[in-house]
Amino acid sequence: MAENGTYDAVVVGAGAAGLSAGRALAQAGRRVVVLEAKNRVGGRAYTSTRDLDLPFDHGAHWLHSGSVNPLVSMAENAGFDISRVNPPQRFWHDDGWADTSITTAWQDYVDAQWRAIDAAAAISSEPSTDLAVRSVIDADVRWLDPFLAWFAMLSSVEAAAVSVQDHARYRDTRENWPVPQGLGAVVATLADGLPVRLSCPVTRIDWRGPQPVVDTAQGQLSARTVIVTASTSVLAGGGIRFAPDLPHWKQEAINALPLGNANKVALRFDRNVFGDGVPCTAMPLSAGREIFRYQIRPFGEDVAIGFAGGDFAAAIEALTDDEVCALALEQLATMFGSDITGHVTHRVRTAWRADPFVRGAYSAARPGQAGARSDLRRPVDGRIFFAGEAVSSDFYSTVHGAYLSGHDVAADVERQLAKA
Repeated sequence: MAENGTYDAVVVGAGAAGLSAGRALAQAGRRVVVLEAKNRVGGRAYTSTRDLDLPFDHGAHWLHSGSVNPLVSMAENAGFDISRVNPPQRFWHDDGWADTSITTAWQDYVDAQWRAIDAAAAISSEPSTDLAVRSVIDADVRWLDPFLAWFAMLSSVEAAAVSVQDHARYRDTRENWPVPQGLGAVVATLADGLPVRLSCPVTRIDWRGPQPVVDTAQGQLSARTVIVTASTSVLAGGGIRFAPDLPHWKQEAINALPLGNANKVALRFDRNVFGDGVPCTAMPLSAGREIFRYQIRPFGEDVAIGFAGGDFAAAIEALTDDEVCALALEQLATMFGSDITGHVTHRVRTAWRADPFVRGAYSAARPGQAGARSDLRRPVDGRIFFAGEAVSSDFYSTVHGAYLSGHDVAADVERQLAKA
């Protein structure tokens, strides 16, 4: 049991949601501890300087919807830089860089698909009439494959498995601001001063008695309340057991919001091998579905970062590091010339599905299950609470969505504790 008695709250997970909830409760004077399965904080927001010899975000990278994102001011107050300039986009089409007519045609097609998704969501307002995003996308032979690839990068899930209602509820200001020092480094500052136990995976939460008991790799803890921020894929896969089992409605909500797949490959070069017109983003439009979308020379560094989503991101986890890097380098060489291949100095790839404490990227509601986020947020028995990006109806899949959910659940827990 907890030293010197019972905790007011045990928080499971030291990602943005868990750290946010823990800070809010600690500031309210509550006795709280945050338990983290990994040997680091941050969850899916993780910055490493080891791989490229400069900051690299393995997971979350952008401060999305920057003007309404509470982490922006927090990062700046902590001394982090924020890049508010969106780099120009370049598209490779057939055998060269797309000209204005091609770029305009592509953008018109993309805009039309977003409008179609929103229109379908407005018409199908009930779960029984919800649709899959794929069913409302125009099957234009020219643009369908690159759009589906890009959609999978954004959603981490293939369009056939995403609810139009859920997708349309996402609140996007189209202000996506990266942090040169790393977004994971920003999230890590939330742990400052908090009682966080690392390498302490939770194996079971027993809520049969008057107070929940949390079994961990470092022993048992007793708590008046428990806040669970583990991913839906961890929960669905039995990574944390509950005694008794969670009620059926909660299990249904968890299963309705699986994590998709999103991975990166990053290559560092010994010089600027990309020529003029950089930094930029670059994406092939005529190379099928198995494509990366690249950040070229972000923050002026001689680096290319490729983003993959959905089935392609899952498939490359089965490849070796050499194979993944060779695939990315082949695509980059097509766009920027074969001479670049001899200038790679560092490389790194991610494999989030294989991480046993995450098991994927971020959540997307299955068609007909857009309401599951509110069910996932609902506490069980007034003692087991849930937070994380998956409970957010309008900022799901984002760090600030997780962060805000942590604040919200801390307020709920505080009200529950005040009743006792």
